Amino acid sequence: MKLKKAFIKILLLSSIVSFAKVKLGVQSGLTHGGYSLGFGGSVFVTSQISEKFSFGAKAGYYTLGKETISDPNAIYSLIMTKSDGFLQMVCDYYLIKKKKVLPFVGIGTGFHFYSKSNYSSGGFGAGAGTSIMLLIGISPSIGFDYTISEKISLRVSYIYSLLFSTGKKRDDIYTQTQSNISVYSTSSILIDHYGQLNVGVVFKF
Repeated sequence: MKLKKAFIKILLLSSIVSFAKVKLGVQSGLTHGGYSLGFGGSVFVTSQISEKFSFGAKAGYYTLGKETISDPNAIYSLIMTKSDGFLQMVCDYYLIKKKKVLPFVGIGTGFHFYSKSNYSSGGFGAGAGTSIMLLIGISPSIGFDYTISEKISLRVSYIYSLLFSTGKKRDDIYTQTQSNISVYSTSSILIDHYGQLNVGVVFKF
């Protein structure tokens, strides 16, 4: 009985391995939902474990825009920026199989290195502050792969990332000359959220 179960497991594993196709993807695009439009890119490696499912890992970095606040007399100016770097596990589900256009829905989750910086200048004092936080992210996605050849596809996707607090104390890097700058202060579990519109290329091996 044990030998039979082991044999079945080996058959299942060998069938998955034999079917699996490795994909390497590179994509870039714009972000919205931050201070203003941002940009960035990511790299992912996935394995096509069945006709409809792929599973793998992704790493990327996106800026989340910039906002400038100044008074009418140009005495004081405050520049705020934020960005997000991440490492995720990702899973995609293809809605249609063996077509030239392959629509999919997906989900990603992992660690995000979220950074928020402020810089001030003017008559009331100058200073700079940066807050770096380790967050947990959940990123649902939708998109499609357009088959160019047997080895290359074009990918268009939209991803929305929700960033949650891990409860860890943030790492503050702070310098000042005259006045304090409030970089980050919140008790919310949901720290931030933003969308990405990406275009990229997928290589199949």
